[in-house]
Amino acid sequence: MKSIIFCGIGAGLGSATYQALVHGISETDWYRAIYVGLFTMLFYGLYVGFKRLISKNKDA
Repeated sequence: MKSIIFCGIGAGLGSATYQALVHGISETDWYRAIYVGLFTMLFYGLYVGFKRLISKNKDA
């Protein structure tokens, strides 16, 4: 669970840092950085969940 949260936070911070460096702080699209972080958490969480589900089915 922590890895999913940290992955989303890292992606959001990376997006915000990139936009701040390229466009400046005043023109940074903060909503985009938040959405990148949230969707990264969502997709990575789904990936980890399906990966665990598949590995449980192989063991059964």
